[in-house]
Amino acid sequence: MNPEGEHRPRGPVPVGRADALDAVAGSLLTDGVLGTLVIGDAGLGKTGLARAALAELGPRLKAFRISTSRSLASVPFGALAPFLDSLPAEAPLSGWHVTGALLEHLRAELADGEEALLVIDDAHDLDEGSAGAVAQLVATGGVRLLALARPQPGPPAALLSLWRDGLLARYDLAPLGAAQSRELCEQVLGGPLLRASAALLHHAAGGNPMFLLAYLSEARRLGRLRETNGVWILVDHRPAVNPFLLDLVREQLLRLGEDEIEVLETAALAEPVQLSVLLAAGSPGAVDSLEEAGLIKVSAGPERQVALHCPLYAEVIRLLVPAGRSLALHRQVSALIDTGTLTGPALVRYVAWSLDGGSILPEALLLRAAREANRLFDTGLAKRAAGLVCSPEGAAAARVELARADFYRGDCAQAAAMLHGLPSTAADPSTIEASALLGLRVALREGTDPGELRLAAAAWKQAAGRCAAAGDVAAAAAAESAAAVFDLQALALDGRYQEAEEGLERLVAGPHSVFRVLALTLLAEGLTSAGRCDAGAAASERALELLGEHPDPAGLEDECVLVSHAFSLLQSGRFSELDAVLDGYLHRAPLSLVCFGGTVQLLEALADLRRGLMRAALEKLVVAVEALRCSDLAQLEPFAVSAAAYAASLLGRRDLTERYTAGFLELPAAGRRQLHLLARAHVLAAGAAVNSVSLTLESLGRLREEALGHGLPAAALDIAMLEIRLGAQGAWEGLAELSKRLEGRYQGVLNDYAHAVMDRDPAALLRTGDDAADAGYPLVAAECAAHAMRYLQAGSVRRELRAASQRLQQLRPGLEGIATAFLALPQETSRLTRRETDIATLVLNGAANREVAERLSLSLRTVEGHLYRIFSKLGINRREDLTASHLNGNPGIPGAA
Repeated sequence: MNPEGEHRPRGPVPVGRADALDAVAGSLLTDGVLGTLVIGDAGLGKTGLARAALAELGPRLKAFRISTSRSLASVPFGALAPFLDSLPAEAPLSGWHVTGALLEHLRAELADGEEALLVIDDAHDLDEGSAGAVAQLVATGGVRLLALARPQPGPPAALLSLWRDGLLARYDLAPLGAAQSRELCEQVLGGPLLRASAALLHHAAGGNPMFLLAYLSEARRLGRLRETNGVWILVDHRPAVNPFLLDLVREQLLRLGEDEIEVLETAALAEPVQLSVLLAAGSPGAVDSLEEAGLIKVSAGPERQVALHCPLYAEVIRLLVPAGRSLALHRQVSALIDTGTLTGPALVRYVAWSLDGGSILPEALLLRAAREANRLFDTGLAKRAAGLVCSPEGAAAARVELARADFYRGDCAQAAAMLHGLPSTAADPSTIEASALLGLRVALREGTDPGELRLAAAAWKQAAGRCAAAGDVAAAAAAESAAAVFDLQALALDGRYQEAEEGLERLVAGPHSVFRVLALTLLAEGLTSAGRCDAGAAASERALELLGEHPDPAGLEDECVLVSHAFSLLQSGRFSELDAVLDGYLHRAPLSLVCFGGTVQLLEALADLRRGLMRAALEKLVVAVEALRCSDLAQLEPFAVSAAAYAASLLGRRDLTERYTAGFLELPAAGRRQLHLLARAHVLAAGAAVNSVSLTLESLGRLREEALGHGLPAAALDIAMLEIRLGAQGAWEGLAELSKRLEGRYQGVLNDYAHAVMDRDPAALLRTGDDAADAGYPLVAAECAAHAMRYLQAGSVRRELRAASQRLQQLRPGLEGIATAFLALPQETSRLTRRETDIATLVLNGAANREVAERLSLSLRTVEGHLYRIFSKLGINRREDLTASHLNGNPGIPGAA
């Protein structure tokens, strides 16, 4: 952008600041506007934005930088001293004289046709005299101004007055959004970053680019942010603070009053802290000013809790508070709060603060804090608090929390050792519930078979008898429910959901909310596996609602239910709901993302895979596989690896296909039967490119029958689609029968698809293709069009054939180059000849008809005739519609199959 209007290549644009750059640079060249105020917190990138704006302006404006500092703010005209060389020593230091000397200096530096632009960084530190002189000079039209300032204390009054009078524009720079933070991280890291890791980094830094870059640097140095096979993953959620951030915040604190600093420190050490406590401990005016400055935020609702504006800033403040001052603030806050009412993050922070100061806390408070810390995935505090419980009464509960922390850290062997023997010692209902559920998760994570789960169920039945003999009815009932959970999970693991359904319904109706949630989750899995995915989604939604009403003290995280709910939505094709669930979870940025980030990435990838967006799916799967290798609490790594192998095979990526196929074969067979069956099926289908297709189809057929034999029709349906996409003509009847039995829009589309193919009905195929496209299944839509073309070509119905061909060509670009057996059929029957390919290639490269004729030694009429046949074969009407994808698979095209 420049005054002469000639094209100038744009230089580097700071991530997420393209709109800001256009606004700022544009305002500096707009008639009637003499400059711009850019307002934003420290670290938001004001200086980088100014640098990019100056690069956009061209030669007309010459920049003159005015340097400010807190020390110069008390010196009259101190910031302008370098520009006052023409001011006589005996001249009075007045605004009028300074303005004249400044203007004289600028004019002496300007060439013909240039205009002066004053650039003031940290304009909030500009002394009153300098601000007045600059404002006067700008108001007279002598120069333009680009002033950068923080919102607190804000630009000088003289500059704000110019803005209010319309002489200056104003741009308030906001923090980066989540997507922009991820883009900045990947730009710095030079590779893909797990989306969940990006969400945690963005949340911790509050979207502040400077904070984010400092966090990245320190997290990499400490090994909390790791690269594995080219993918970056945050493996430790603890904020990483480097000396640069400490100095930045120290400098910011120097601008605050003593009351404001005390409130800020108290809020950081106790966050989230009730507003009433903070007001009682500090100055109400300080609270208001800090909130206005955006340094603290006060939640809505009756509790009115206060926290700092981002977790990383709070961590920096905590590190800066001296130990003695921290103890004094702790005594002050402890006198104002009732620890019995503390919950969630407030409880965890208070106990961590207390332990840091050497306080001795009651065991009941330590156990509550350990449970909450584990629920928040703060395993360090959980182990620290639970490890201090020594009494026999609390020993069992403490062992559960220690085991849970080990489990979240990936040490299943240590977790299992810690839980060993608890069925024979646990006595209170809450400890029984917690130890049973955690024991179940540990067993599943270690690949325990159904027989071992039944042995665990027998141990809990013995515990129920022991509790009943002791007269503890509540504990006995909890142990009986625990035994039932293990038995029912054994059935589910074996795929025998129908046998488990009655028992699950009993648990759903039972008194234990924890077991009700687990039962609803298993019920959702069973219903979805049986093809009743809408009913499965309803069950998992009820489980989520129940967790919302009764937060789980036993530590059955929302994430377990969320995964079950997401799979139900995925199976039923409710993609918008699935996106909303996953986006909402990522937006909350819970610390559990360190453990479940790979699972979220996999679910996103599977949605793309089902829709046929293979390139997008493969990109996400590559990242998901690496993340699941770091943490796989839901045992999804084998399925992710198999899906990656399949997507790579359809995209012709033989290197990735071989890598993921070999990787799958090295993994143990673990997890739910339906997922293991599907994983084997995807790996088989991926290998068809290099193995015998007929043998692959035989193996897939056996897997489909195995799935049906275990009562898993949803898995059988997916396997049937893999067979069909490899060209199996005998699988259509099975697809029609299976899709008829199952719920969901996807299943309905497949049923129509199967019947239209078996009836050889082109019109029905095109209608089904439209339905598939509307439902979000472009691959099925393209296959429907390809089948329609195949049948229409056999009947020589030219008009309908042309329409079907055009429809297929419209859908092909969205398929990103993938090919299935039936997509290849129309291409085979409409393959261009070698001469037609040569002509089409020249046209695609921009050659006119006459140029084509000259280069190929043909007459112009011959070229025109060839083009008519080429366009007819490809289903297009004009040369402008010709793309490289139309020629994929034809001879003579580089890289074509």
